[in-house]
Amino acid sequence: MTSDKLRLFDDDDIERDDMRLADFNAPRYPYLNHTARSGYAYLRNLLQQWFDDYAASAAPSKAKQLCGEFKSQDDKQHLSAFFEIYLYRLLARMGFHVEPEPENADGHWAKKER
Repeated sequence: MTSDKLRLFDDDDIERDDMRLADFNAPRYPYLNHTARSGYAYLRNLLQQWFDDYAASAAPSKAKQLCGEFKSQDDKQHLSAFFEIYLYRLLARMGFHVEPEPENADGHWAKKER
């Protein structure tokens, strides 16, 4: 693990002691990042593992962009980034070779020949 590894959560920068429930209309990411409630540490670690797998196969700029979108206070952006990470993990675990945003020479998605 390198020091420049992209982190989805502020694990080294904050002390989590907030046990409150999430507000109904509050953005999801800040709550997920700061809560000390039971089970959320496991969830943060699991999401980080999924993202690390994604980042290992994505272009560095794409991984950095997705990390920023995941940390968004805008739930639409945050949930879209989560869904991309989730789908990557699901398809990879099903045995598919997943390449985030592959392009061929003319800039379109390429379909691999068998």
